[in-house]
This record gives sequence, C-alpha cells and structure tokens, in this order.
Amino acid sequence: ANSLGLSITAFVHVLSSDTVGSTEVGRHLANIPEIREVHWITSNYNYLVKARLGSTAELTDLLKKMGAINGLKDTRTTLVLETIKDNRVIPEEQLTTNTP
Repeated sequence: ANSLGLSITAFVHVLSSDTVGSTEVGRHLANIPEIREVHWITSNYNYLVKARLGSTAELTDLLKKMGAINGLKDTRTTLVLETIKDNRVIPEEQLTTNTP
C-alpha cells in the first residue's frame, strides 16, 4: 500500500450507541472507502476499524466522516509506526480440521 501513496495505517476504536446485538454503525463504517476492515468487538468500544491513508489530513477527513454517522459516540485512534508482521496466508497447520 505504500507504493500507492497510502503510508499511514490507523486503527480506530469506535464507541456507538447501537443497541445490544445491532451492528448498524458498523455497516455505515464499512461504506467508507478509506476503511479497509471493520470488526465488531468485545471491549469498552463496539468496533475496531483499520484504515489506510496517505496523510494526516486524510485521517482528519476520515474522522470527520466517521463523526457524521448517527449513533457514533466516540473514537480512539492509534497510528501504526511500523508493521512488523502482516501475513494474510493461513499456515498449513491451521488448515487441518480437528475432528473427534
């Protein structure tokens, strides 16, 4: 993604006012192009979002887009300094099924 000019990776914890079991805010987050992943999580926050961006100005714009979503109450943003491992290949030992 760096070759595409997307040098900033940000993880954003999102607190919403979704009712228990609802993922409405998450579906709205998923429609934002800069957001690569949206995870519904167990935490003091409801979602963990991963975004790839080209600049801090783009991050500011993203946070404004997110803030405009009805039901989004708070965010906590973490910027990645260096990615030590990002492997999307599933190891063979995890592919074997554990049957009784």
